[in-house]
Amino acid sequence: MPQDPKQASSRLRRCRRSGRSAGSLVAPLPSRLPGALGVFLEHAARAFHSNGNRAYATRLFARARKDEIAYDLKIDEARLDAVLLEFALAGIAEVKAFSL
Repeated sequence: MPQDPKQASSRLRRCRRSGRSAGSLVAPLPSRLPGALGVFLEHAARAFHSNGNRAYATRLFARARKDEIAYDLKIDEARLDAVLLEFALAGIAEVKAFSL
């Protein structure tokens, strides 16, 4: 399955080292590796949340869910349940994320 959290973490670390914005990495992902986009956005949401930017973390989390639907990605239900719980407990997941 292409949704590999280790891959997303690696991309985020490379982005930080290069000084580029996370957006510059997100733009080509849907066409190159759509399965990595959701996990990548989740990691970015965690990073923003840990730095006190809950609003942007919430938007990134919501975008991850929308992109999973838009690109008709195969979803690991157990992983998604764990992620929804994690983000709900952190106050990041919006209610509509549970109905997708």
